[in-house]
Amino acid sequence: MIDEAEQHIRRQLADDAVLESARKLINRCCTASDISIDVLRNGSRRQAVSTVRRQLVLQLVNKLGLSMAETGRQLGLTTSGVAQILRRKG
Repeated sequence: MIDEAEQHIRRQLADDAVLESARKLINRCCTASDISIDVLRNGSRRQAVSTVRRQLVLQLVNKLGLSMAETGRQLGLTTSGVAQILRRKG
């Protein structure tokens, strides 16, 4: 039972590291594009914001391995919104 708890804690620590990487990536992309994080998370439909949001979804899910639900939480989207972006990527 202790081993199971330790494995669970290790998974949580890895998730924390991935979340921190995701936050840093979001900050870098927003700064580079001159977009505030609040605008990104509040669902702005401006083309520049949508483009950055799409790029972030692809990177967070495909490169960092974040779930669609967690990606949505980080970007202010629903899980289905993330799925829709992933479907339209091509």
